[in-house]
Amino acid sequence: MFKAGELIRIKELISDAKGVKVGDIGIILDIDTYFNYPVKIELENGKILRVLEQEIERITISEINLSFEKALELMLVNGAKVKLPEWDRGYWCYKNDTIMIYTDEGMCFDIRQSADIAYTLFNTFRKDWRVISE
Repeated sequence: MFKAGELIRIKELISDAKGVKVGDIGIILDIDTYFNYPVKIELENGKILRVLEQEIERITISEINLSFEKALELMLVNGAKVKLPEWDRGYWCYKNDTIMIYTDEGMCFDIRQSADIAYTLFNTFRKDWRVISE
């Protein structure tokens, strides 16, 4: 049974929802408790609609690609650790009033100490950041 606040992905479309496609990500706003569906969701694009329970699947925040802006917000507010897909053990996190970079090689340094500032800045333009679980 789904609950309000859960992250979901559209896995198939049974209902006639215009502007919605399989793979869209959203959050559950409300559930009709009498029938336990339809489920009211809000998609990333702000569209609010009702779907059938069998049209959606639960996902975790670690399954979602994020812009650096959203990743930074999660670091600052929730203490999240974030990484890019090609990094094995490396990640970034917010600690001691700065972004700390942990590399795949086991090094740790303040973002302001980056040896390759262009590479570091270009990473902030990417939209495939992911939250890592510990």
